Amino acid sequence: MEQPLISGTNPIPDAQMTASSMLSTNFAPYYARINNTAGSGAWRSSSAETSEPEPRMWIQVCLVVTIKVIQFPIYYFIILLLLLLILLLLLLLLLLLLLLLLLLLLLLLLTSLLIGLNTDVFKQN
Repeated sequence: MEQPLISGTNPIPDAQMTASSMLSTNFAPYYARINNTAGSGAWRSSSAETSEPEPRMWIQVCLVVTIKVIQFPIYYFIILLLLLLILLLLLLLLLLLLLLLLLLLLLLLLTSLLIGLNTDVFKQN
């Protein structure tokens, strides 16, 4: 069964209902609820506000969304940190392998240059 949003079995808290003004605490904004019998049974703005040439009276209901925050056990974070550490180590290993490959290519290049120079020396003799 649907319940009214502002009144009913689980109403919006009084603190979430505000207004431009109120005549007295007996006419607070939260008394504006439908089927309300508490207080004066109604909201009423201050008499100074109603005497203005263009009254700007308002009532506001703040609809707050409640979010349930889930707390994870600490070992979830430890596992996550370990996985990140393993990933970092794998990336470091990959970088070292690439450096080793680069050094090997440089060694091959230098070797081929030296072999080329040696053959040139033998050709001159």
